[in-house]
Amino acid sequence: QNVTNFDKNTYVLKEINKGRFVYKTNVDVIINALENPENLIVEPTGVYDGPACFAYGKKSPFKVGSREDDIKQFFTQA
Repeated sequence: QNVTNFDKNTYVLKEINKGRFVYKTNVDVIINALENPENLIVEPTGVYDGPACFAYGKKSPFKVGSREDDIKQFFTQA
């Protein structure tokens, strides 16, 4: 089984066909977050020291860019 690293600090991708890759994710959780973003807005606690990636789009209800300082406070490797 051929495994390719997209980036050493991110997801491990598996090649399923020549040029086609897959990775595992919990789609139900992602869909729930996109449909109900207000449920994700809580006061953060603790610090996560592992690698973190924040993905969002121009029309996203999540204002990641404006919260960069807060994100870096709680996700030190973001």
